[in-house]
Amino acid sequence: MKNTQKVWQRSLCVIAIITIISFAAVSCGDGSDNGSPSGGTPEVPGGESQTYTVTFNSNGGSTVSAYTAVTSGAKITAPTPPTRAFTLTEPGLYFGDMPANYTFVEWRNGATAWDFASSTVTGPITLTAHWTSNRIESVAANDIAAAFTRFVLTGAANDGKYTLAINQDVTLAARASTVTSALLNRELTIIGIGQGQERIITAPVGGAFYVAATYSNTNGGVSLILGENITIEGVDGMTTHLIAVGTRGNLIMKAGSKITGHSSTGQYYPVNLTGSANEGNLATFTMDGGEISGNTVTYASTSNMNGCAAVFVGAHSTFTMNGGEITNNVFTTGSTSGSTYGAGVSSGSAQRINFFMNGGTIIGNLRNEEPADVRMLNYNYGQASGVTFTYTGGTIGALFDGNTTSVSKP
Repeated sequence: MKNTQKVWQRSLCVIAIITIISFAAVSCGDGSDNGSPSGGTPEVPGGESQTYTVTFNSNGGSTVSAYTAVTSGAKITAPTPPTRAFTLTEPGLYFGDMPANYTFVEWRNGATAWDFASSTVTGPITLTAHWTSNRIESVAANDIAAAFTRFVLTGAANDGKYTLAINQDVTLAARASTVTSALLNRELTIIGIGQGQERIITAPVGGAFYVAATYSNTNGGVSLILGENITIEGVDGMTTHLIAVGTRGNLIMKAGSKITGHSSTGQYYPVNLTGSANEGNLATFTMDGGEISGNTVTYASTSNMNGCAAVFVGAHSTFTMNGGEITNNVFTTGSTSGSTYGAGVSSGSAQRINFFMNGGTIIGNLRNEEPADVRMLNYNYGQASGVTFTYTGGTIGALFDGNTTSVSKP
């Protein structure tokens, strides 16, 4: 009886062991039932779908919050584009003015644009913002001549404003950077890149810039704007004006710009204005700031002719001074009377000559070692034209009319 009982006990133990092993086999299966061999959404334990995080790298722009718990295989909507303030770090030619902000282009996954309409999230990813500015990639940085060549090639299709930013000193080839009729209806601003660092454009002996439109189009005009940190520098032995402004040409100086270093032994000046007789064809120079200094002109002739060492306002021209400084320019002449010679600002004796001084300083300029800051000729040929001098503000040291008589100040 005892033996029989032991047999039954052994049998029950075997059955229990077999039952335990069977349950263990079921519980420890390979899990193939939880995935989808056809590419469906995988599940995590508990039957939930796998989720991922999509991070947005604004690449210097404003912060864009990440998308969390994005279901695998799902599409996402595009977030509101970030904004990014423009920082001028790349030299070259830009359309228009310097932008206030970069332009957002797209989000990229690596080098590939992310298509929000069709792309799906299959893992954690980072999308990076791609930006652009209005820089013209085909123009070599700091190459002023190349910038002007582009104007010639593009023709009327791209008339408008341009800005040329340079981040190093530039030496111009002879007349390679002439601003001529090819720039009809265009405005060019030259500015320097750097933390307050001066960028010098050195001229050849034949001059740096000739700013003029054509006689054939009375509606056209060309503007050259010297912006922050830009210095136009002449050399010894200049054989023409450093900057010549002609028909419907406009020269503008802003704060931080400078014209200096011009030295000649003829009637060649740092800035020379000469328009043409047709109505609307004035040459203009507006000085909002900046400095014209350190220029010398020596003219040995004893004849009584026009001349100066800074700004000469010739026929059909207007010079407007709102700010800035004209100082330490020296004119030497062999003329004994010198009635038509100045040193800082001087005019010719032709028609439609205008000088409007609203601000700024003209002081410390010498003619034959004597102060001669402004000398305007009060000629008038019996017409509405002639020489107009309007003085409403600013500081002038030595001011004379065409007969060397001191003119009263406001």
